[in-house]
Amino acid sequence: MDQAIRSIEAAGRRLWPRNSQERAVERFYEPGVERYANYHGGMLNFGLWTGDVRDYPTASRNLVRRVARSIDLAPESRLLDVGCGMGAQDVLLARELGCNSIDGVDVTWKHVVTARKRAQEARLESRLRFHHGTAVDLSFADGSFTHIICIEGAEHFDTRRRFLAEAFRVLAPGGRIALTDFSMKRVPVTAFERLLAELGRRGWHVPRENVDTADGFRASIEHAGFRNVRIEEAGSDVIPGYYVRCMRSADSGSPARACGLMRSCSTCTAGAFSNTSSCRRKSRKPAVAITPARAFFSIASRGRTVSA
Repeated sequence: MDQAIRSIEAAGRRLWPRNSQERAVERFYEPGVERYANYHGGMLNFGLWTGDVRDYPTASRNLVRRVARSIDLAPESRLLDVGCGMGAQDVLLARELGCNSIDGVDVTWKHVVTARKRAQEARLESRLRFHHGTAVDLSFADGSFTHIICIEGAEHFDTRRRFLAEAFRVLAPGGRIALTDFSMKRVPVTAFERLLAELGRRGWHVPRENVDTADGFRASIEHAGFRNVRIEEAGSDVIPGYYVRCMRSADSGSPARACGLMRSCSTCTAGAFSNTSSCRRKSRKPAVAITPARAFFSIASRGRTVSA
């Protein structure tokens, strides 16, 4: 048994403790990866349905591009993608923006394996590196990155505040971070609303501490040390478009549809979501976050003012 464990760890896989949040999330996402890895180009986000966008692949890329623009990603950026999924968004950023150094971290081993294969097939393995890990204990030295993104993943982290503290640590002075996440428009009032919110939280594997309003989300970002936080609500450009174009599509049996339905329940039942937020780390790095319950963008920085 010890030899088997050492062999797995040597390949870069981590074995999560039985009752850990990491194991619960990995078990939630890993079924069927072999079948849906290339569905919709490997993207897993809700998409940003603005302008004349009418299909999911375009909407999902639109969201990734919006996040990248909000923190001014450039070829010289040292980017960390936390909750990178199957690596499709990182291939996009490397190709379109010319990012020369991207490290992706995901809690699901099958996602990491798929992301590595995708990078090889795109001939980008020298610029893209994918790691099996947890967002609340990043295996990188202080100040390793100039930028961080986290697209619709932070709601799973145990906890979001711990992740933000780690993000602050690994960002270099003046760095920036952008996230897409979920927040509640208001606290549930009736017993029925509280029940729906709790069922959604449990079904989507969201730690109770992560169920918060946009104001609470802002407070968590500032508590981590980021400053100049900006939050831009974008819910009307996220969830409705995804539901109309994907949930009611002829492809009703797709894994993306099933995941999307659970997401819609866990976010919308308790109020509204935000899909974007951004911020900066005081005197050092900025942070951007996107959150769907009420969708919003937020930008923050560690020091100087950030514009998006």
